[in-house]
Amino acid sequence: LPMYGRVATVWPSSPVATTDDNGPDDYALSVLARAATQERIDGLRPLRLKALGLSRCVNASSDGIGYVIRELLSTLERIDVSNCLLERGFSKCFRDPITPSILKEVVLDQTTQDDGACACIGEGCPLLEKLSLCGCTDVSDGGVLSLLTACSRLNDLRVSNTAVTGGCFVDQSAPSQTDVAVVVRRPSLTTLDLGDCPLHDHCVRWVAAACSSLKRLRVCGSRIDDQGL
Repeated sequence: LPMYGRVATVWPSSPVATTDDNGPDDYALSVLARAATQERIDGLRPLRLKALGLSRCVNASSDGIGYVIRELLSTLERIDVSNCLLERGFSKCFRDPITPSILKEVVLDQTTQDDGACACIGEGCPLLEKLSLCGCTDVSDGGVLSLLTACSRLNDLRVSNTAVTGGCFVDQSAPSQTDVAVVVRRPSLTTLDLGDCPLHDHCVRWVAAACSSLKRLRVCGSRIDDQGL
């Protein structure tokens, strides 16, 4: 899993995976799920995995990855499935109809996530603190807004190279004015990556007003005006 605490790895970027001759397939993931949920023949207790890193596991299907996550959801705190071949609807695996997950960190970079996926994650992961959706081009302000509303502990959000414009930080129910916007306070956010997004001209101003605890902001490749800076 990425180490977010070091400046050198704050903004990781990885090309999309194509093949991995040594990566686990669906059968290997099912074996892992059984080892973590069923009694072992050696008398030892089942594994209690807290972190699962499957980045670039292109030999496993979307269903196979979703299955192992559902089976381990009661113990997992961190998941990295970036650059995997995930299908639409994959994010439903984060929702437990009985007990919400205890996930704190989810990395889904370069996968086919959209606003519906954001809603699923927000609903199923109320304890989420870190989420990375870099390269998920179908994620927009609506999805980010649902995440910020549902996940009050979210402090690290990375949505570079998505369709986010910054409207998720503005109160859309407030009267519309040309130069004035009513922002929605997001005091929990300390790290925000909006690089290479089609940002509104006033986005940085909105972020500055909404995120009072912000420590890291990335807007490389996006429009910024002097007043925003």
